[in-house]
Amino acid sequence: MAIDIGILVTVAMAVIAAWWAIAVIAIKQFEQRQDAKFVSLERNLTEQKDELDSHLQRQDFAMSEIRRVENELSRSQIEASSRYQTKVDAANQYGQILDAIRELGKRLDSFFGNGRTQ
Repeated sequence: MAIDIGILVTVAMAVIAAWWAIAVIAIKQFEQRQDAKFVSLERNLTEQKDELDSHLQRQDFAMSEIRRVENELSRSQIEASSRYQTKVDAANQYGQILDAIRELGKRLDSFFGNGRTQ
């Protein structure tokens, strides 16, 4: 039983070609799965970026509103200090008025000679 070299080479080439075809198909399927994974990852990253951007926009709006309210509060405090008197200022002015009335009373007493001196 002698196998012809030509048939042996042909069978060997057919086996090698089959294995080569299987390897090419496996590699292409692997690449397709990798491409699908990357597409999925890219889509997830895009969704997360959009969500983060919308969150940051809401945060920027909130911070600008806080700044606006702080500026309005500062303006109101300045306006209030120019229009209204604080409790400390009122007490100081009241004390000055009482001191002036006492001094006037002392002068009147000394003018009319009531003899009351303090």
